[in-house]
Amino acid sequence: MSTSTLSPGAIDRVAVRHQIASETFARLAAMDAREMSGAQFDLLADAQDEMQMRRQQLADAGRLHLIEVAR
Repeated sequence: MSTSTLSPGAIDRVAVRHQIASETFARLAAMDAREMSGAQFDLLADAQDEMQMRRQQLADAGRLHLIEVAR
């Protein structure tokens, strides 16, 4: 199914998943890399990938305003 045909509820879930990944990324990125475990590095990369995928889904649906900060 194309993301442009997602229901409003599905688009909201995509935005929430982006927010969760963003918070996870920020928390892990703030850590001292010398003290991070391999699993934490993997989670950091996974969160970044998730953010990128969810951002693209929202862009395809024309709904980036749900995650971008107003300027």
